[in-house]
Amino acid sequence: MTLTEKGAQLKDEVVRLLFAFINNMRRGDGFPSYIHDEKRAMSDIHFEFVQRQGALMYAKTKANALVFWDDSEGAQDCHVDELLYKPFAKRVWRPVEINRFLEMLTPYNCYVSHVSQDYAAEADLRVEPIYATKFKIEAIPRPTLDSWATALPKENETLDYPPRNPYVPKRVPLPCRVARSESEPVGKPVRIIRHDGGLESEVWFK
Repeated sequence: MTLTEKGAQLKDEVVRLLFAFINNMRRGDGFPSYIHDEKRAMSDIHFEFVQRQGALMYAKTKANALVFWDDSEGAQDCHVDELLYKPFAKRVWRPVEINRFLEMLTPYNCYVSHVSQDYAAEADLRVEPIYATKFKIEAIPRPTLDSWATALPKENETLDYPPRNPYVPKRVPLPCRVARSESEPVGKPVRIIRHDGGLESEVWFK
């Protein structure tokens, strides 16, 4: 996260607020499913109206989808022929998995990296050999870790999930040209089949 100058001075308090929210998630009713539903709806819309990508980025997203491919994810019909949809897929709501990861998010399992020019003048800095970046590593005091591990929002602190978004569309119909007369066909998606050396590809043009 990006901090203001005042936030950088209070970085330990910022981390405490982060763990206060995570700890509050554990004791509550769990991560709300409506957030997943909204993200899935928006992801489906992004897939339906996907913008043209450069060749390199397109290849990288498809390669990444293959690396993390899991046939058991979601539906029984999740096969490699859905590769184009895979980067957008958010089919399954897995509260058990979310809770399992929440249990891992503790101060004792984390490291805090703070990037700032305020440390440039310190004398005990080490130098990274590749980019010659100065840095130092120090242990977080155990009392600080313990206070983060038990942190909860204070009375004057409001830490909550974002509210439901009423503007997430449930359906985005495509505009279709209406026939001007009975003899003029109505504009519909056109199916194009192309044969190249025995290979067949199918494209729908809207």
